[in-house]
Amino acid sequence: MNACPSFIDDPWTPLIAQRVSEQFGAHLTGTRLRLFCEELQHLARQHAPEQPEQWLQSLLQTPWQPEQALDLIATLTVNETYFRRDAAAFDWLEQQFLPTHLSPQRKSLRIWSAGCCTGEEAYSLRFSAELVRRQLGLNTNIEVLGSDLSEPSLAIARTGCYRQRSFRETNESYKTLFFDRLGQQWRVKASYRQQVQFQQHNLNQPTLMPEGSFDLILCRNVLMYFEPSRAQKILAVLIERLSSDGVLLLSASESALLNGSARSGFWAGNNFAIRRQQAAAIAPLATPIAPKRQPFYRPTATGPTATSPPSLDVNFVPAPTPAPTPSAENDPELFVQMALAHWQKQQTEAALADADRALYLQADHPLANVIRAQACLRLRRHKAARSALHNAINALTKLPAGALLPGTSGFGREQMLALCQQWLKDLNA
Repeated sequence: MNACPSFIDDPWTPLIAQRVSEQFGAHLTGTRLRLFCEELQHLARQHAPEQPEQWLQSLLQTPWQPEQALDLIATLTVNETYFRRDAAAFDWLEQQFLPTHLSPQRKSLRIWSAGCCTGEEAYSLRFSAELVRRQLGLNTNIEVLGSDLSEPSLAIARTGCYRQRSFRETNESYKTLFFDRLGQQWRVKASYRQQVQFQQHNLNQPTLMPEGSFDLILCRNVLMYFEPSRAQKILAVLIERLSSDGVLLLSASESALLNGSARSGFWAGNNFAIRRQQAAAIAPLATPIAPKRQPFYRPTATGPTATSPPSLDVNFVPAPTPAPTPSAENDPELFVQMALAHWQKQQTEAALADADRALYLQADHPLANVIRAQACLRLRRHKAARSALHNAINALTKLPAGALLPGTSGFGREQMLALCQQWLKDLNA
């Protein structure tokens, strides 16, 4: 593990980071390690503003209480979630997967949202299944399980109460169908809350997986937080929990976990899907397929969520996008060029997916972090944009003075650094 930069001059922070990595299987290197150390020291100042060093020493030398473990876990994750996140993936589920898996011959459909955070994904899956079931006129029993390591997040999920920021990919008709108004919040209707179960679960303990097999598992933006070898083991266990015709959905960045394995996958909207029975050579990582139609519950042009976020106006000029090949799948530059091409075409979700794939391979890639920040701002994911801008600034400072950024119209290190700092200042204003 790399050395951990420290605001407090103490020997404890890097040792705590190592313990977190070992106990939770977290992948703490490079930028992610730096951010964890910063968050850990913020915790120290919150809990012991007068003696933060002693708090860190005590944290290292004593067994962790559940609330301490939860505080540490919270520093590892972004917790960015909302209904129908990655809408193109939900389009794929509603157009291709669910119509074939909800049939008169099937009595029940089991779905698992692994790493569900505050429950938006688990409920979104239940709502999508309900829409398709109604269209087909079926009475198939639909079971949805949401699991997460954080009990406070699960407590929110069980209440089913959400504010406007959770509805970035939906409009009023979606709320009317599935929610009741509750003051400034919207609450999932009781009939659906009763049909979605939530339980605490640690993916790092594969022997304690939920019982039974599942027809659909979503584990998106979760495995990226684990050490690659541990993520591979968890992935194998998840695949084994699929039914014979079941499908596992990962985020685009996590498709790199298949590199070197015997399994193949395919694009499901802008997510990456794996079938249990697939064992062919790795499929080329082609551009995610655009949805065939625009669902009625997407935000309208005049809706409150359609207001354009502050623009990060950088004139990127992408190089010609090379065709992905298995030999290039470990090259972050390939995915950066693909992200630039998608950004130029206003394909924000695809650009974000490619930037994430590049960052999975090289967490401190400066241009990939800039693209991620731009995409998150365009999608109104401001917390994630802040994190990406911090990462970009840290990566840019490591470049030699006067360095030019490939793939841009002559942007140098200093110019891009100044822009990132200004964008971060505007976000924090």
